[in-house]
Amino acid sequence: MYYGSAGILMLGISLADFGFAIRSLFDEESFMTFPRLAVFFSLIAVISWGGTYAAGFII
Repeated sequence: MYYGSAGILMLGISLADFGFAIRSLFDEESFMTFPRLAVFFSLIAVISWGGTYAAGFII
């Protein structure tokens, strides 16, 4: 039960992180490599936690 709650919490945090990463792409005064890396890694996190959450329903 508690592991599932932590997974849902981390899914929400990774979705928020993805939103912040997308927003950082529109900052004109930043070196563009880092916002792109942030979007890439936060998308991996969202897919991973979403897959873990979906696998919990399947298994």
